Amino acid sequence: MVETTESTMPFILKLDKASRGQGYSLRFCPNATQKTFLLTKGAKAICSKAYFDEMVKESKYNKGEIFEKMVTELYGQEWEKDNLPFTEGGDLEVYGKSYQIKFEKATFTNEKILARM
Repeated sequence: MVETTESTMPFILKLDKASRGQGYSLRFCPNATQKTFLLTKGAKAICSKAYFDEMVKESKYNKGEIFEKMVTELYGQEWEKDNLPFTEGGDLEVYGKSYQIKFEKATFTNEKILARM
């Protein structure tokens, strides 16, 4: 897990084709170089890969949702699955600051969403 700011985004996001005719998307899909870069930003392990994989296997939720749950619980909060758009709020709020939580291959936004803003 790593906490970053918007200044990091140009170095870790990928322009990709969105699904279902939604234009292009911005995705968090880091390659090895980008992962190394994120390590310099204070990345820390919150569990082992084996534990994470087991949590995903035993759950009805996907990897991104399990990661969001783990981070939320790390901050002593109860996680609930929601579909709140980033334009309306973050995935997690800590001391009045909102955070978006993304796991590998996650979409930040797409052209269709941006056009509606």
